Amino acid sequence: MRRSTPFARVIAGFNLRDDLTLEGSGGLFVGTSADTLGRLSRRDFFYARRYLHRVPDLMQQIMLELDDVGEHITRMNKRLDEYTAYTTTTADRIRVCDAAIAARWGTGKEVDEGFKAMLRAKLLAPRRNEDRSDTLYKVMNVVQENTLRGGQHYVSNNRMNSIRPIAAVDRNVKINQAIWTAADEILLAA
Repeated sequence: MRRSTPFARVIAGFNLRDDLTLEGSGGLFVGTSADTLGRLSRRDFFYARRYLHRVPDLMQQIMLELDDVGEHITRMNKRLDEYTAYTTTTADRIRVCDAAIAARWGTGKEVDEGFKAMLRAKLLAPRRNEDRSDTLYKVMNVVQENTLRGGQHYVSNNRMNSIRPIAAVDRNVKINQAIWTAADEILLAA
């Protein structure tokens, strides 16, 4: 089932003095796809910044902002192309899984190596045939979807348990940041 998500943009500005403005902006650029990361393809998934600049003319301010957003979108498209072109190794896939596991379950004693190994297998199992690929982009997508949606079953202490979905936005963001950071580190090491 294909889902779509719209574009949203927020810009706020505060005049500190006549010639000095503090601006902040955030945006969400998403598309249509069956999977969450697929909705980010060829789009910017999140953009936020704050800065000081001295432009008294509103049109100059808007033009600067548009130029900056355009550069950011171009960088994000290049990044997604690199993720799609890179074929992962087993160590790379484990690294992405471990980042998601650490972000969701922590790194304490409750996450022993046996539990981690079981979670890796569950998190790397694609839900759809089109996700069966070893590209970094697809591995990220599968791990992210399985980590956030949950639903996988496992046995712990002789009890059947189920991984619960993540509903809290802050945990969702933390997990996504960990996955994207691990992916960036993999590309830098390549």
